[in-house]
Amino acid sequence: MKHKKLITPIENWVLNETARIFVNCEHLGDSAMEGTMNAINNNSAVMQVVLANGKHSKRSIKILAKAVRENKAITELSLKDNYIHEKDAKILASAIGESNTLSKFELHDGTIGIEGISEIMLAIRNNNTMRILKLNEVSFDEKVIHIITEMMWNNTSLSALVLENNHLGNEEAIAIGEALAVNQTITCLSLRDNGIEARGTKALGYALRKNKMVTHFYLRDNAIGDEGAEVIGEALKVNRTVSEISLSSNRIGNKGAKALAEALKVNTALTLLSLKCNEIGDEGIRPICEVLRSNASIVELYLEGNRMTDECAHVLGESLSRNGRLKNLYLENTKLGDATARTIAKALSNHMPLVHLLLPGTEIGEEGGKAIGKALEVNKTLDYLELEHTNIGAGGAKAIGEGLKVNKTLSYLFLEDTKIGTEGAKALGEALRANEFLFSLYLESNVIKDEGANFIAQALKLNKALSSLNLDNNRITLKGIVDIAEMLKVNTALKHLSLRSNEVKNEGAKVISKALEHNSSLITLNLTWTGIEVGGAKAVGEMLKKNGTIAHLYLGDNKVRDEGARAICEGLKVNRGVAELNLYNNDIKARGVEAIGRILKVSTTLRNIYIEEEVLEWQ
Repeated sequence: MKHKKLITPIENWVLNETARIFVNCEHLGDSAMEGTMNAINNNSAVMQVVLANGKHSKRSIKILAKAVRENKAITELSLKDNYIHEKDAKILASAIGESNTLSKFELHDGTIGIEGISEIMLAIRNNNTMRILKLNEVSFDEKVIHIITEMMWNNTSLSALVLENNHLGNEEAIAIGEALAVNQTITCLSLRDNGIEARGTKALGYALRKNKMVTHFYLRDNAIGDEGAEVIGEALKVNRTVSEISLSSNRIGNKGAKALAEALKVNTALTLLSLKCNEIGDEGIRPICEVLRSNASIVELYLEGNRMTDECAHVLGESLSRNGRLKNLYLENTKLGDATARTIAKALSNHMPLVHLLLPGTEIGEEGGKAIGKALEVNKTLDYLELEHTNIGAGGAKAIGEGLKVNKTLSYLFLEDTKIGTEGAKALGEALRANEFLFSLYLESNVIKDEGANFIAQALKLNKALSSLNLDNNRITLKGIVDIAEMLKVNTALKHLSLRSNEVKNEGAKVISKALEHNSSLITLNLTWTGIEVGGAKAVGEMLKKNGTIAHLYLGDNKVRDEGARAICEGLKVNRGVAELNLYNNDIKARGVEAIGRILKVSTTLRNIYIEEEVLEWQ
């Protein structure tokens, strides 16, 4: 009864005019599954159909096949973690082959069997409208690979082929490489996490020398090593079409990095290079940094998770100062420290056109934070800055605050777990009084306490720009919550507020709820793990009767229980704004679930509900 109460409304909702349907079929019985398939077939507006965690009967597959064959609106079909009998897969395959509107098919995990997959691949091979094929965590054999490579040789419509987490290995990579060498349609190829080593990479490298269509090539999470990187480097010396390449997590060391740096000296097409999470040290990073002085094509460079240190700080700074093209630089989780922060800050002060800079998890301390803060006073391009999990402290935060007072470009600032404390929060609060451009501020896990929350809240009574604020896990108690609530009564800019893992409790929930009865701007409120019980949930329910703008409400990991859930549902009876409600892990039993089920039948806006171990998603 519990699952039936929650699931039954899906069929009615699917009949609504909507362009995308996501149905979690985990607890659907045969009757409900068939009803859902019928509803999809009768929906004349749906373009994307995503079915997850379903155990399909032969009848439900026949109805789905009928929808694929006859519903001309459906262009995308995604099956994630489904069970379909091999013989029934043949029915679906026939419909896919006959469809003249389906342009994207995705198969993720699930149980279909080799024969079932083969039938679907044969159908796609002969389908002239299919443009995107994604197979993730699917069991392959030689027959399936043969069909896929044959498709690459002969299909004239396929433009994107994504084969990820399939344990293909070298032999399969060789077959794909041979087909890619002559293919004239595929522009995007992803072979992520397939156990491909240097031997398989040789065939792919040869293909890149010959192929003149591929623009996006992704090989991350394999094991190509230095030898494979050298092969790719040689290919990039002659290839003139690939603009994005990912070789992340491939056991590449200094030797492979040097080979890629040599390729960058002559390659003028590559705009994105990802080498994150490899084994590259200063010896390999240095030549890549040096080539940035003259390379005029690289716009986005990922070097995070390697073994680089401040030893290459000077060459990095010199290169960045001379490079007029690089927009996005990712250096997180490395051993870079204050010396590197100072060189980057110098480049930013010299008007380097960097837009995104990510330095989280590095060894940058207060001096590095001060240097970056100083650069913000003059820089006119940086839009996105991540410094979380560093040690910039209150001193670094104060310098960044001073920079923000005059900076007119930075929109996103991430300072989670940077040890800024109350004093750092005070400096940022003062900056927010003057800054009119910062859009999002993340201050999670900084122990700013009530006093820090007060500084931020007082500033936001005047600030008209900040849209997103994260104050999670900051030891804020009722006193700080009251200040935040008072701010919500007058602030008209803030749309997303997260107070997760603070001591909100019932009284805090009451003051926040009371403030939101008069607030018409906040869209997202996160009160997860804040000690809210029945009394607080009742206040939230009353707020929902009057507030029509909250769309995403997160109350997971509290103790609202049945009585609190029912109070929230009473509010939802008249509320027309909430689209997503998270009540996960709230000790809700049968009566609470029944109340939620009744709301689902009448609500015209509620799409996602998270409750205990179940997740219902309709988008």
